[in-house]
Amino acid sequence: MTEPSTVRRTRLPNDEYKAWHDTGCNLHRSCLRCPLAVCQFDEPKDKGRPSRTGDAVALHAAGMPIHAIAAECGVTRRSVQRALAAGRAS
Repeated sequence: MTEPSTVRRTRLPNDEYKAWHDTGCNLHRSCLRCPLAVCQFDEPKDKGRPSRTGDAVALHAAGMPIHAIAAECGVTRRSVQRALAAGRAS
């Protein structure tokens, strides 16, 4: 009997079964026991985005249009509008 296509498979991918050695990094010898709150290899989530009250507000105050700020920062116009609104609120 075959499974219907709507049933999800719950088996883990093969990579999950590979042996992993906790060798740590140059800051701590064990990843699982590391005291740091954020791993040095994790990328920041807001990389390339304007700060909500900083870059976008300053560029807009200097006379740069919203579409140019969005292109400069690599975000959408809506993200720039939200940053400007947050800057006005504070």
